[in-house]
Amino acid sequence: MAFHRRVTQVIACILVAGSALLIAGMDLVADSIKNRIVEKIEAREFANDHYRVRLSARKFAQGEVIYLDLQCRSQERCKAAHFYLSAWGKKVSLQGERKRGWDGLLPVGPTMRPGLYRLNLFVRESDAGVWRSALNFALRIEATAFPQSIVKLTVPRKFTRKLPPQTLREIAEQGKKINAAFRTRSERQWQGPFGDARELAPVTSPFYQTRLYNGIAGRPHTGVDLSGTWGEPVRAIQDGTVVLAEDFFYEGKIVIVDHGEEFFSYYQHLSLMQVKTGAQVRRGTLLGYVGSSGVSTGPHLHLSVRMGGQLLSPLSLLPLPVREK
Repeated sequence: MAFHRRVTQVIACILVAGSALLIAGMDLVADSIKNRIVEKIEAREFANDHYRVRLSARKFAQGEVIYLDLQCRSQERCKAAHFYLSAWGKKVSLQGERKRGWDGLLPVGPTMRPGLYRLNLFVRESDAGVWRSALNFALRIEATAFPQSIVKLTVPRKFTRKLPPQTLREIAEQGKKINAAFRTRSERQWQGPFGDARELAPVTSPFYQTRLYNGIAGRPHTGVDLSGTWGEPVRAIQDGTVVLAEDFFYEGKIVIVDHGEEFFSYYQHLSLMQVKTGAQVRRGTLLGYVGSSGVSTGPHLHLSVRMGGQLLSPLSLLPLPVREK
């Protein structure tokens, strides 16, 4: 069953040049050709006598990433403090120190129910202390009008004909390797603002778009497709460790980067990879070049972000006001 889901998801993200008619809105988020990056972001601020929390995001809505900045108003109280945020059943780690504050990333899954949520900031004021609630506040999450498109799909015959048993076994093993990469657990590696994998390349297929094939909805698009020509550079969006760099049947040449704390970015259909598994990368490191390997009908980059097991819009990271370390 997992294998069939993977095949369907991969086919659903094929680049279809000039064959899709957009029929549902992209007004709530910026994953569109004309609006590549949103410079203006929304912010919410919550505070008491001891702590101030500032949340920033393109929109406080499904499929977005929220940046959390915490400042302590009592220097003595926060001398050796540790913090985490409890939000919609998840524990979000915050890192930092007294002078510059603490920060973290809060994922809002694309299928999360819109509504008002209670968030709770917890503090432990010393290594030997106990966790206690420090600030409790409410945040409203809005619905996102993810787009739909009608597609006339043309796929190379080698991907539609019946595959030999050996190829099917190889595909299954490749899926296991991808799942194993996502099970990697490491300390936080990301730091500072996020970079652009494709230097403002137009979006040809937005995040979580549903394509209609003969009136039947396929699975939502797991990332964004960014246009490109053969050999154009693809760069890491953040610091991290390459946990997979291989050539697979459906994904083509794929690179997965672990940014720590269950946060991954991955880059598919490359023509050439410039990194190997285990490599340490920084924001802007050259990972490879645009191509059309795997299941693809033309050169492009498929970029995805996964955080805490949730798929998120990669473009929601770009305008976040993440401070430098």
